[in-house]
Amino acid sequence: ATAPVDITKGQINVALTSQNADLNAAQNLFKAIPAQGETPKDEPKPDDGPTTEPPPIDLGGLDLIATFAFANVTYGTMKIAPLKGRITVKDNVVKIDPLDADINGAPLHLLSTVDLGVPGYAYDVSADLKSFRFEPVIATFAPTFSDRLKGGLKTLELRGKGQGITMPSLKQNLTCLLNSELDGLSIENSPVLNRWATIAGIKELSTLSLNSGTAAVELKDGLVDIGNFVVKGKGVMISPKGKIGLDKSLDLKVDLAVGNGSSLMTALKSAHILPETQEGDGYFNWPQPMAFTGTFDNVDFSFTKFWTSSLMKLGANAALGLVGAAGGVGAGTVDAAKSVLTGVGDVATGKKSIGEVGGG
Repeated sequence: ATAPVDITKGQINVALTSQNADLNAAQNLFKAIPAQGETPKDEPKPDDGPTTEPPPIDLGGLDLIATFAFANVTYGTMKIAPLKGRITVKDNVVKIDPLDADINGAPLHLLSTVDLGVPGYAYDVSADLKSFRFEPVIATFAPTFSDRLKGGLKTLELRGKGQGITMPSLKQNLTCLLNSELDGLSIENSPVLNRWATIAGIKELSTLSLNSGTAAVELKDGLVDIGNFVVKGKGVMISPKGKIGLDKSLDLKVDLAVGNGSSLMTALKSAHILPETQEGDGYFNWPQPMAFTGTFDNVDFSFTKFWTSSLMKLGANAALGLVGAAGGVGAGTVDAAKSVLTGVGDVATGKKSIGEVGGG
């Protein structure tokens, strides 16, 4: 492809400045413009994305330096103040070097290079973000989730590069490193968490509250490798490990640990599924990870099976612990172990909640 205009020799310099840019007004203006003629129907897109690479683009010798400085940009509940940067175009290569923005108080620094002169385009991007809050972005782009998700990131570092946009090219060329540190996360009113809380019979499971977390994720060969990912809250510690494919494949195991003093730990102790000796501010490692396989469109995971299997393992360990503590198998020990296993069975089959077993 070739640029549709002739570019004269010489460098073009452009400077854009603005004190206030309200993108809401621009969006409303476009909405108010009536459509002319028949509206074309959207053609269905294949699920596996594009099948051919876009051809190289010849910008006809364009040599451009553009600077921009916006003192205040608003969109939805987001406020970017300021937004400034520099864009250069030369030899069909477009560079953003740099872009600096303050997004609701979170500083962003971005560098990007795109070579339009090769098939599929070659790209290289790096971004650093600090003190970022989720709420303004969610309220702007997904307002229905505003009451479900709150939190932010202390830091995020992203480094990525590749060439091409088709799946074979992405698998072969795209690499990415992401490191981030969580600054609190609260999830509530989630249908998934509410369902799990109902199955487990523990109301508190309907809210997930995390205080801190770190993540180191690498993408290469078409796979997102989650190697170091740990998030902690007062009641739980979560550590997913495994791979997620760009083709939507899943092979994840999520290790769980229950915080001492949490409502779940208290309920398990009350039901004699865990010994009373679990004390302190640490965590008790859950006996079984949550395993997710299949694809994003068809996830192979059953919380009911996971919960039942976990309880059976906890119950067996508790019964063996009673025998070990008694120094043998006596009538009282057998009755105590039988009581634990019966209680576990009632919870696992849904006959009773953990609280009802503990109260009994």
